[in-house]
Amino acid sequence: MTVLQLYYARLVAVILDKLAAWAIMIGILEIIAAIGLRKEIENEWLLFLVGIGSVFFGVSLIIWPGAGALAILWVIGITPVKVY
Repeated sequence: MTVLQLYYARLVAVILDKLAAWAIMIGILEIIAAIGLRKEIENEWLLFLVGIGSVFFGVSLIIWPGAGALAILWVIGITPVKVY
């Protein structure tokens, strides 16, 4: 492996770790918001489910970073096909 390949592999790992941490933090905040807003809004359980999904996504990125990177690439790749 060349130095450039090692650099990009480390860069992808850092980006995935930051994305996983962001997803977990946002998920926790959505769960807290759903609990706090349960009397003010309707269907707060949807916000709660989205929070659980976000936390699950972040944890799965930490556990399986290779599969997570591949899934993110598929989402990025399918977006232009879906839009047009």
